[in-house]
Amino acid sequence: MKRFTDTAKWTDPWFRRLSGQAKMLWMYAVDHCNPAGVVEIDLAFVSLDTGLKISESHIKELGDRLETNGQKFIIPKFIYFQYNKISRDCRPHIKVFEAIDSDKLVCDGKGYHFPSYTLSDRVSNKVSDTPQEEEEDKDKTKTGDRVIPSKAKGTLEEVMEFCKANGLYPRDAESCFFKWESNGWTNGGQKIKDWKMTIRAWKSSGHLPSIKTPMTSDCWPSEVLPQPSDDFDVMLNWQKTKREREEREAQGWKEPEAVDYVVAGEGELL
Repeated sequence: MKRFTDTAKWTDPWFRRLSGQAKMLWMYAVDHCNPAGVVEIDLAFVSLDTGLKISESHIKELGDRLETNGQKFIIPKFIYFQYNKISRDCRPHIKVFEAIDSDKLVCDGKGYHFPSYTLSDRVSNKVSDTPQEEEEDKDKTKTGDRVIPSKAKGTLEEVMEFCKANGLYPRDAESCFFKWESNGWTNGGQKIKDWKMTIRAWKSSGHLPSIKTPMTSDCWPSEVLPQPSDDFDVMLNWQKTKREREEREAQGWKEPEAVDYVVAGEGELL
């Protein structure tokens, strides 16, 4: 995906005052956000991809250039910079409006914001702990001497269900769950705040087992199909056929029953 970039940022006093990590985080957010400027930031993955240790303090450095609703972040002026004016009648802007509608973004004439936007949503004042999260913190899961927020820990069944709903497979769910169970539900040395968001980020970055090393056995129990040989080309064709079959079935297609065709008067099968 190609986007406009501001080459003058290197002489912008705001950008020049940022630390090296905050500069990299800003460019990472601009490159990874959707057409409306909304992006999910997993600090562990940003650190892995950039080779720098990125923390919440670097998010705060960006000030009101980045806002959050507690789960996602948005660059308020991204749409204005990339498209200037947008119209629902313009075909290239369809994806932009789909992204706006998906997160129910609102425009105040200066930029686009999450619907709950207030001054306290600005990252300069608060990175997380929205009123909704503070309410959810009352419902916690206790493990040993540690108290973990419910969003930060899930059961194997919940992880399995979430992975299946997001097009992933059992070994993805088991890999995540048992890894987190063994390390105290941490990621990159930091406690996981939302395991669902972490799985989404891992899927997007291609770090899950079924994405890194596809296997013919990747399917849910109700989807088991005859297995092909170990030949790599055959495996790819089999996976393609499986995907096409799932797409047809999702549209209501049913496989026709087998019929024997007989030549009239001869009684011989064709």
